[in-house]
Amino acid sequence: MEIKCPTCGSEDYVKAGLIAKEKQRYKCLNCKRRFNDLSRTVFHGQKLSGRVMRKLFALIIRDATIEDIVELLGVSIITAYVWRIKVYKCLGNYQKSVVLSGNVWIDEFFIPVNRKDLIMNKEKNYKVLA
Repeated sequence: MEIKCPTCGSEDYVKAGLIAKEKQRYKCLNCKRRFNDLSRTVFHGQKLSGRVMRKLFALIIRDATIEDIVELLGVSIITAYVWRIKVYKCLGNYQKSVVLSGNVWIDEFFIPVNRKDLIMNKEKNYKVLA
């Protein structure tokens, strides 16, 4: 994996110790800032274990309610809500860059959406707010 400084993009760095268990920390030789593999990603600063994060993502993707996530994983309401927003935002940004071509098979999947979460765009199509 190619490592670049998230601040200046330089590939000149030195290892600068470990953060927590196995997270390598680096120091950029160009801008002198410290960073790790999760800097400037959606996972930067997250404190949940990998096991809990995998379960959290599975529940969010399956459209579990905030209350269910809190009860099943023992996280706070704020944590469940913030991570759901982060996941939806990431998926929404990814979806914008996807271009389908060739034969495309689409499976039916119904997701109930509250009316207040919808807006009209110029083409008169509904769009879910992220």
